[in-house]
Amino acid sequence: MNSQIQELSKPKGEIVMLTWLSQNIGTIIVLLVVVLIVAAIVKSMRRDKKNGKSSCGGNCAACRGGCMHAQK
Repeated sequence: MNSQIQELSKPKGEIVMLTWLSQNIGTIIVLLVVVLIVAAIVKSMRRDKKNGKSSCGGNCAACRGGCMHAQK
């Protein structure tokens, strides 16, 4: 009977949310890791571009207007 009283005192939304979180914790952790990896890649790419580094192969014809070689 005591457990029934405790269950009634908790809001139902809280129980549903905790159940959902416990069922999906693995997916949430993987999502956070992927987001952190993507953020690190974007940060690295922005830093490289700011420092003048690029992955350009030197083929300005295939560059579609963003070629740095034509400006030098």
